[in-house]
Amino acid sequence: MRLILCCCFITLKRGIRAVICAAACLFAVAAVLSAMFASRDFAPARLAVICHDDSGYIEPIVHSVIDSGFKGLLSVDFFDSADDTQNHTAVLTLPENFFESVMSGENVEPQLSVNVSSPIEGAWISALAKNAARLLSSAQHVISAVNRAMIADQIPFEQRQKLIFYTDIELLDNYLTRKGRFESIPLSATGSLSIAEYYAASAVSFVLFTLVFLLFSPIKELFGFAAFSKRRKRCFAAAFLSCFILSLLLTAVGVAVIGGRISAVISLEFFAAALLLCAMMLLFPAISGDSAGCAALSFGFCLIQAIFGGGILPQALLPAPLAKASEFMPLTLMRNLIADSAFGCGFDGALIAALWCVLPLLLCFAFWTRKGDNA
Repeated sequence: MRLILCCCFITLKRGIRAVICAAACLFAVAAVLSAMFASRDFAPARLAVICHDDSGYIEPIVHSVIDSGFKGLLSVDFFDSADDTQNHTAVLTLPENFFESVMSGENVEPQLSVNVSSPIEGAWISALAKNAARLLSSAQHVISAVNRAMIADQIPFEQRQKLIFYTDIELLDNYLTRKGRFESIPLSATGSLSIAEYYAASAVSFVLFTLVFLLFSPIKELFGFAAFSKRRKRCFAAAFLSCFILSLLLTAVGVAVIGGRISAVISLEFFAAALLLCAMMLLFPAISGDSAGCAALSFGFCLIQAIFGGGILPQALLPAPLAKASEFMPLTLMRNLIADSAFGCGFDGALIAALWCVLPLLLCFAFWTRKGDNA
């Protein structure tokens, strides 16, 4: 026991500089994320409408549509010409007699131009325009059937026009509100986390996993002492104990810098995150020949997971096979554990996390004791 505590103390003493360096990196990352997200306003996409239709119906209908389903996401400005539309995401030009053509089924085609400097918002507006065209076509099929039925009943033309107008308004309301049968629920690619919280947990996980190479020297020295002294199991226990203590400190700093809860340090998710980090601390030096190789291995390992595991693009936006595979990646597990520890968003990957904690530790134990133990 004395040997274990002595080796643990020496390793902690050697590793405290790595903790200070990693903590400085974590605070730097937190400062960058704070600057990126704290004061940034996400403005809605701006649509300019150049309306040559003088029926008087277009503007109130468009504003009604925006207020019903796209408030805060899309803003619309009406213009008489294209002179003042340079700062808009897209420009929709409605020709003369557009409303009358819609009512009659002629459908004079409008023109939509997208600003190339806003490709994502432009693609979104283009998709909305296509969807609106499909809804318009469906509505006109209904109107056409109603009109034929009224002609068959010999209803006068003026009365038919009034009835068709009210039918149009009713169809518009039904399409926008779904007759109240469906509740509007805002969806987020980052789940219950905000974008800032998601990327904060992702950045902290990436930094913690990447910087495990800083502990290469003290861990390798302890491994060399274990081989020399023939006290492999005891030295491995000392390495595990020291790495777990350092992991607790680093995980606590990581949770703190992103504004985590004070009670996070006594949660099971916090200890699971620390244990997962401890397993990586022992695994990378065990399979690396030198400090540079350990740094390259840890960085490459984390970068691949960040690209394909939801570290750069949110996990919900990944292709289905990648999204499913990312659930088994240790960096994804670490991000989810950090996020749950800091923000209490919930964690449901306990079994996979346990496997990633236990299997590397068993592998490291086999590596440390592969030549036997004489004491």
